[in-house]
Amino acid sequence: MKSRILIYIFLITFLIIFTGCAISKVLKGEEVAQISKSLYESSEKIKTVKKLSNIGPNLEINVVYKDSVSEKELDNEEIAKLVSKLEQLIDIDVIKKINYKNDVHIDQIYVNVYIGNTSRVRVYQLYSRYHKEPIVNDDPNNVDGYKSWSVYKECD
Repeated sequence: MKSRILIYIFLITFLIIFTGCAISKVLKGEEVAQISKSLYESSEKIKTVKKLSNIGPNLEINVVYKDSVSEKELDNEEIAKLVSKLEQLIDIDVIKKINYKNDVHIDQIYVNVYIGNTSRVRVYQLYSRYHKEPIVNDDPNNVDGYKSWSVYKECD
């Protein structure tokens, strides 16, 4: 009987710890609002900018384009405009302010791009990080500071 209770306590503790690490935290503050607003206003083809949230060391942003936008339009012009806007908006100082105001630590930024709504398949993912290499250290040669953006197109 006691061993059964101990097993239940262990399982409940494990589940609380495990799920607690994966909770998404919606970020707040004027920097977050400015990023969201500026991305939305950067193109008439953007339907909405959703869920600026933090999961672990990641900032996640969902950009949803209108249904009328084709993948070809995204390929030819919209993604380049979006990356350019992100380069203007996001830097070390902005992320430091977001970190401080929300009690988080952001190392990586993921921008998920959809057409229509987020329940559809993601079309693109844009990615940037503080460090150049996955090795986290304070070596100045390893700091990119969110300057470089990688663009990944999802396979059909």
